Amino acid sequence: MAKKAIWSVLAGGVAATAMAATVALAGPAAAQPVTGQAVSATQAATGTDKPKYCDRIDKALQRRQKLQTLLDGDANTRGSVAWLQAKSQALATSNPELSKLLADAAALRSQVKDPAATIVADLQAVQQAHCS
Repeated sequence: MAKKAIWSVLAGGVAATAMAATVALAGPAAAQPVTGQAVSATQAATGTDKPKYCDRIDKALQRRQKLQTLLDGDANTRGSVAWLQAKSQALATSNPELSKLLADAAALRSQVKDPAATIVADLQAVQQAHCS
């Protein structure tokens, strides 16, 4: 479980970096007007020409913000760090093995919080710079 969480955070960081690089490289090209290109109905109605990757950034940002909300939740939010710690303390006397497992999961998730927050901030910066 610990390896999976670490790999998912690393993969998310790599994906955010790849999106940022794509935005940085495609941004100037997307800013130049192109003639003879088909425009969707929503782009024609709003008059904006947002790059295609903006939808992917929006979805990734929503997923990452949902994860941040879960990790920052209180002791009543199932799966949050506080919930795992409370559950671990409650089971400390009756089931010490499960208590240690839950405490380790809480420690791992608390280590994931800061990199995940950085990814959210990076995605928001890319979204604001290129998709607004």
